[in-house]
Amino acid sequence: MSRCHTPTIVIFAALCFGCATYKPFIGNPIYKDQNGRATCSLHRLPLTKVQGYHIRDKVILDPTVQFEKLSKAYPNCIAISDSLELFGDWNIPKGIQYCQECERLVKSKIQ
Repeated sequence: MSRCHTPTIVIFAALCFGCATYKPFIGNPIYKDQNGRATCSLHRLPLTKVQGYHIRDKVILDPTVQFEKLSKAYPNCIAISDSLELFGDWNIPKGIQYCQECERLVKSKIQ
């Protein structure tokens, strides 16, 4: 290989491996285990149920491309329209069901 192509290949490889790609989860994200508990199909963990808050209906949410991809890869994360904390427009009480591992992974990968 000639010397002039080496930097091109190194840059191309850095771009390919530096960009995170997330494979969307295919199938039903929730199943019932033998005890009837709602369980994350991806992580095989029981879903956590907590009291949270939902955003009021007239607010338009525009998630980032990264969050959109992550929420498809980890389908049982907390929806962008829901929050565990009361703040701003997220003020309508609502029960939230989510997988703690899906949520942890989404939060750890958002930059």
